[in-house]
Amino acid sequence: MNDSATINHNIPSPYKVIKKLGSGSFGHVYLVTNGETQQQCVIKILHPISQQPNFIKQAKRLFQQEATILKKVNHPQVPKLIDYFEEEGEFYLVEEYIQGYTLRNELKPNQPWTQEATIKLLQEGLSILKDIHHCGIIHRDVKPDNFIRRQQDQKLVLIDFGAVKEFNIEQSRLIDPTVALGTRGYMPTEQARGKPYKNSDIYALGMIAIQALTGKNPMDLEEDEEGEIIWRNGVNINPLLGDILSQMVRYHHKLRYQCADDVIKALNHYLQPKSNIVSTQLIDNSPSPSETINKTEIINNTNSAVSTSGKNEMTSPRETQNNSFGDWLKSSVGSTVTTALTIGLIATGGAYFMNSQEKARIEQEQNDFVALMDTKLSSGAYEECFTTVEEELEKESTNITSKILSQYQGQCRLEQGKQLAQFSNYTDALAVVNKIPKDNEYHNQAQVLSEEWSKMVFEKAKTLYTEEGKLDEALKEIDTIPDNSVKKASLIVVSKWQEEYKQNSYLLGQAQKDLEYNNCESAIETVSQISGSNYWLLEGKKVVDKAEKCLIDRTKNSPNNSNNQSSPLPSLPTNGHAIPLCPGPLCPD
Repeated sequence: MNDSATINHNIPSPYKVIKKLGSGSFGHVYLVTNGETQQQCVIKILHPISQQPNFIKQAKRLFQQEATILKKVNHPQVPKLIDYFEEEGEFYLVEEYIQGYTLRNELKPNQPWTQEATIKLLQEGLSILKDIHHCGIIHRDVKPDNFIRRQQDQKLVLIDFGAVKEFNIEQSRLIDPTVALGTRGYMPTEQARGKPYKNSDIYALGMIAIQALTGKNPMDLEEDEEGEIIWRNGVNINPLLGDILSQMVRYHHKLRYQCADDVIKALNHYLQPKSNIVSTQLIDNSPSPSETINKTEIINNTNSAVSTSGKNEMTSPRETQNNSFGDWLKSSVGSTVTTALTIGLIATGGAYFMNSQEKARIEQEQNDFVALMDTKLSSGAYEECFTTVEEELEKESTNITSKILSQYQGQCRLEQGKQLAQFSNYTDALAVVNKIPKDNEYHNQAQVLSEEWSKMVFEKAKTLYTEEGKLDEALKEIDTIPDNSVKKASLIVVSKWQEEYKQNSYLLGQAQKDLEYNNCESAIETVSQISGSNYWLLEGKKVVDKAEKCLIDRTKNSPNNSNNQSSPLPSLPTNGHAIPLCPGPLCPD
């Protein structure tokens, strides 16, 4: 039974309800017909589930925002806004009706897609995101339920712009960042904190593509210690395509592609044959069109001149002139000139032929180099990869373009650094990535990772000093940190360590001397001044333990102890602790 009879009074003329499509937190959605044009369309009615003033205010804002956004966006795979109006206190939004089914229906559990189908999904999704991002819009709820496979052409259409965020295009910052909206599994961490970026949408699209390739819901995928999604195990995928998807869904937004254009370029690079990629990077040494025409004209004119026949009929002045030129060609001078011209043309053609051969040889050499580097990358031989590149850079002359060398130098060093970091070898990882030149396209990614790894090196140094008292080793670790914000903060902490080490070493040495001379009370009083890290507190407690034993032995051996019974130990300052003979922070728990 059609429910239009019970709700039709809520729909103003000329729209007539066909059926209810769904409901949400902010209202109801209906499929309707325009009685005047007979056009089917979707109408949304603002009807918040809560009557709290703040909730209603936000619902109206998001509702009006969707209308504003749809007016601004003009993409064939985004629904068109037909109308937006208010009537009797109700807000109505009329959009183009997209007949079809959601992408959710195609993402079957444990039924992975092919690479080709996944690439098509990425291409369509990126085309839409590129357009809306250029309009200064972040969708914030890219998920399978918001992609409709349009029945008429089987293309994906992105719907539901009620959760979008606007940002200042020129400054790339959000306007009025407020609530965190999105869907778990497709929403990155920065969006969950209410601070989405353009590449938050890229993350969501990447997760949809990974869901397609793996046949697994994003919520079922595990993460590593750094928050990165673990998804490539057991997936049959080209390593380069896998790298693109992994970069789309990096945990930290700075490590992802920064815009849809960047992902599109990476995909095009992946899809384009290697030979075509290299040829676009070569310097074009082929002759210009005008040079080719001039050579052709010379050859034609020469052939025409050589083939002139000696006719005996009466000729026109022009023919006479041509015949005279022909006679001249037959003369000793003309013959010599003709021969020289022919030899020159052959030589020029030969040079051009040789130039083409040289160009083909260089192109093949670059293709082989690219193939070699890709093999090293896919096999994980990253150190060999960047070593090979840098040996090529050191040569006085090379046929490999600087663009190719720069790309692999940065990529191979970055991957080697990440590989080392996986085994907690952060010092070597830093040494590798910090040699990526500033003008390299991978430099920014390297700097972000460098700061993260620098923190891990500092933590190692901190443990060496605070738990083991190894100041020199800790300082050596700090020295490996490059000049960044972590290094500056570390140096401040190091100065405190050095001061603490100097003072506590002196106090500990003094207490040891007190024990040697059997000055037990003095030893305890001295170590009570020790403060700082666990290492020093534990070293102080060792002295206290020895001092306690010293006092007990002294009491036992005292001449006044006729019954050989120990008298109570004297109470020493405890600094608030209830344990005798254990001063301050040195007391056991």
